[in-house]
Amino acid sequence: PMSRGASTRLGAGRCPGVALVRLGVAWVIVTMTLSYSLFGIEDETEYQYQVAAEDLSSKAPPFYLSDKVVALGLGIREERASVFGRVQMRISRWWRCLGNYGFPGVESVDPESCLAPLHSHHGMAHIPGSWFQYINYLRAHPSRRRNQSEAKFLFVGAEHGSWPQLDHSSYYVVFDWWSDRRDVFCVDYDLRDLKNDTRELCPGVTLPPPKFFTGGPRDGRALESWRWLVGFMARTVDGWWNTSHARRDIEQAFKGVHSDRVFVRMRPGKGTGEIAAARHDYNDLLSNSAFSLVVHGDQRWNYRFSEALGACSVPVIIADGLTLPFEELIDWTKASLRVPESMASNASAILELLEQRAPEAPAMRREACRIYEKYFATMPRRVNGLLLSLEKRALLHEAHRRHGVA
Repeated sequence: PMSRGASTRLGAGRCPGVALVRLGVAWVIVTMTLSYSLFGIEDETEYQYQVAAEDLSSKAPPFYLSDKVVALGLGIREERASVFGRVQMRISRWWRCLGNYGFPGVESVDPESCLAPLHSHHGMAHIPGSWFQYINYLRAHPSRRRNQSEAKFLFVGAEHGSWPQLDHSSYYVVFDWWSDRRDVFCVDYDLRDLKNDTRELCPGVTLPPPKFFTGGPRDGRALESWRWLVGFMARTVDGWWNTSHARRDIEQAFKGVHSDRVFVRMRPGKGTGEIAAARHDYNDLLSNSAFSLVVHGDQRWNYRFSEALGACSVPVIIADGLTLPFEELIDWTKASLRVPESMASNASAILELLEQRAPEAPAMRREACRIYEKYFATMPRRVNGLLLSLEKRALLHEAHRRHGVA
């Protein structure tokens, strides 16, 4: 006679419901395995950093990180998306990235955000110098306080609208967010509205654009001479919402310029700007140009500013309304030039201006080197620049308040 256990097993084998459950479990296991191996879903605790003690400034003010800000740095979405939800986000990002390859009807996006692992809802999470990395370095900073009452700056998430009003001895700080509260400082790569070059600034601190210069160290003596008066290699893109055509104007204006002292090359708006041109490597171009154009692209800010500064090339900013990094600490008139976007279509006027400023180029390049090494060269230095800028911004804010200035 057949045992009860054997009978049960045979009965279960003939039950279509149990078979479907087993099939479902197998499908879940396979899907999760593929999700982790193909879609780059990582453990939430992997994305952490340690700060080099020698790079920290003892002058950094005390600050507090809210749980939501810490979660953002770890790449945890507020809704803590399921594996399937994160797979859906990756597919959505891939779809948007099709625009970079000329897929009709899909707008192009930053190519590096397409390739970055899905560590958070934002494709910039793994780009060097992104504000996600600021958060992770702040987590390990010795000026961090666990108690809000001990901190001057409280880094909070977008839920800051529900936070109680602060007195004038402390301030909320928010990344990538606009606020009109008097007790809130914004922190972003540009403090002005994306669609309006003249709108009132969001009070706060401008961060250095992401990326670091990846070329070799610069010899101070080499800054006295250069191969190109001006260099520029970039994608031909218009500003989001049709806000700028400066790059297209530059492309058209410099087509008729034939000089071995000028290197301006534009490519269609697909792919990344850091690829090698026909004969000139991108880093080599930056290092051997006295001036580097930093032109309004998708947005006013772009990676090229940080890269040019690291190459000790003077940034020539053609982006109306752009706020510059750590303006509270840095006198940018000594290390950069500004050109209105209305001049982008006039190559002769731009070159005439640069020829006039060429005698100042060696000193400006040395200052660009100094600024980069002090505030931009490593993430700890950028984090300290942020904290010191917030401190200076708070002092200015308090001085204006005492004198009745809005």
